[in-house]
Amino acid sequence: KLIIIILRPFFYSRVIGAETVKPQKDNSFIFTCNHGELWGPVVTNLFVPFSFRPWAIDEIAAPDESSTYLYDNTVKRQKWIPEKLKWPATKLVTAFLKWVMRSLDSIPVYRDNPRALVNTFRQTANAMEAGDNILIFPENPNDKSLDQPGYLKEGVGEFFNGFAMVAQIYHQRTGKRAQFYPLFADKKHHTITFGAPTT
Repeated sequence: KLIIIILRPFFYSRVIGAETVKPQKDNSFIFTCNHGELWGPVVTNLFVPFSFRPWAIDEIAAPDESSTYLYDNTVKRQKWIPEKLKWPATKLVTAFLKWVMRSLDSIPVYRDNPRALVNTFRQTANAMEAGDNILIFPENPNDKSLDQPGYLKEGVGEFFNGFAMVAQIYHQRTGKRAQFYPLFADKKHHTITFGAPTT
């Protein structure tokens, strides 16, 4: 909570449409948001007025891989960072990010390991049964439509479509229909907009 208070002035975003989210007794929401490099994950955690457990790719959780992942998908494309400082900056941000992910009780996503990915879905269904909302960033940073690998700075990239399986597992276990609420984190206009839900 202290970190949220400190960071909010630097990433201020106005939340639009949160009033359309109608909490339901004994039912959980799945929020989906664009990545916008690091912008989406940061501002959703700072400003979305609902509790949730976020998905986090396993590379962020693995010490030997997380720095390389963050460097390849975000930092090396930042022209404002001098080349000789990009790797040290990556290491610094990675250490902080891993601590944050642990603090948020994030759910690891093993998207390159189908067998391990089953555990992601199981953990998510368990969390939803316990009443937790979920936050997912389903964009594919390696989609063939991209000029270069990485998350788009603006707009929304192509999705991994497997994330929707969470709703099927949740329904099989509980008989309840999951509600997906799309969010759009707009760095240019400093807004987070809630869209209409899909059940």
